[in-house]
Amino acid sequence: MSSRLYKSIIVAADRFVPSKLRPLWEHEAGPKTIFFWAPAFKWGLVMAGLGDLNRPVETLSVPQSVSLAATGIIWSRYSLVIIPKNYSLFAVNVFVACTSLYQVSRAIRHEQNKKKEAKVPVFQALVLVSIDEWRRPLDKVSTSQSATLAATGIIWTRYCLVIRPINYALSLCNFTLGLANGVQCFRAYSYQNAMPNIA
Repeated sequence: MSSRLYKSIIVAADRFVPSKLRPLWEHEAGPKTIFFWAPAFKWGLVMAGLGDLNRPVETLSVPQSVSLAATGIIWSRYSLVIIPKNYSLFAVNVFVACTSLYQVSRAIRHEQNKKKEAKVPVFQALVLVSIDEWRRPLDKVSTSQSATLAATGIIWTRYCLVIRPINYALSLCNFTLGLANGVQCFRAYSYQNAMPNIA
């Protein structure tokens, strides 16, 4: 049903595409394909990351930031070896890696200023970190980041099944990522709605 609706929208929009934009529209990784929309959704993660740059440093999740940075670096390379190559995906992952590394550096500097040993995991699976995040106090959960991770996990579940080579393990990983962060987002949203409004 959703696939038929999407195709109907594309057919309707096709008539309004100017001739100068036709090459982009018809490109194998253009707006008519999942190869365009998967990175587009992931830009939301960059926006959430930029929004979190102003968060108090003591509320940052270092494991999550490290994992986002690691996946951003890995996916920057991955986006250039899959077919079709996806430069939008490359760009968004570079931004994800940069914003996450900046957050990690903020957290490390904060710990050093407190004269405590900084214990930063070098690499953890993003899915496991998302599940581990359920133990965080709900008032310190970034709803925007959880919502964006949930959205990217869902759309990437589909994306992993249309790239070549098809990656079932990655699809399952993204499905779990979307589910875990969807639950976390729901918990945080419910908590915020239950709290009395403070003027």
